[in-house]
Amino acid sequence: MSGLLTALNQQGKKQIAPNLSPDSARSRTWNCPICNEQLNFVSQSYTGRTAHFRHQSAASHPGVSESERHASAKQFFYRSLREDNACANADLEHIVEKDPDNLRVADILLDTYNHGKIVVEIQCSLQSVEEFERRTDFYNKRGYAVLWILDEETYFPKKSTKKVSGTAFKDAVKWVQRHYFGRSYTFSLKESPNQGPCIRYRPIRLQPAIRAVDNQWASYKKKYRTIGEKSYGSIPCGSLTVTYSKGRKIARFFDKCWWAGGPQ
Repeated sequence: MSGLLTALNQQGKKQIAPNLSPDSARSRTWNCPICNEQLNFVSQSYTGRTAHFRHQSAASHPGVSESERHASAKQFFYRSLREDNACANADLEHIVEKDPDNLRVADILLDTYNHGKIVVEIQCSLQSVEEFERRTDFYNKRGYAVLWILDEETYFPKKSTKKVSGTAFKDAVKWVQRHYFGRSYTFSLKESPNQGPCIRYRPIRLQPAIRAVDNQWASYKKKYRTIGEKSYGSIPCGSLTVTYSKGRKIARFFDKCWWAGGPQ
């Protein structure tokens, strides 16, 4: 998908493409929240392409165009996090810096009652350690804590794809785990019959985890193994907490909330 999920209407209010009626949206005027140029509304196609906005001209913004996978994950987390009472406000595709030479659009910005502002970055493509550091520091300097959520397909590839990916994904995951106290958070877009995308919570080493057994929750430990797979209907931001790790301000899921019985 080449485009944006959000655009400004004639009143200057941000609207989200997948939430709009296609017939109504096509007849309205839309402007880019970054450059203010006019956009076209592109409805969801029969192939499943997510509804989005696209520039009428050849204009584009480096780093803003995204894959279908990224767009789907952003929508899922945005809907889930904004519904929690601990979240005062949530903004999808929040523009942090408009400077063309330093353009930065956060996937989601949460304004929470207890922990201030949190940037949620959903990382689908392979990213270097240096880029993780640069982007985290960028947000930290502006007062935002950062929560990284990784695409399981990219950062925990199956054995058959590891040769193609090389070892760069291992270095990136190690960086995340060092900052998140031995943890990383991943998502998977494999469809669940009842609840849609399956969001996976991935602790590592000897950290306690959660699993569902006949719809009951149980805590257990297992070394160096993927544990804690469960399809969640929502991910409440009330379970997020903010702390400092390795000199950086990060947001993570509050362990006791998850271990006591899973997100409510």
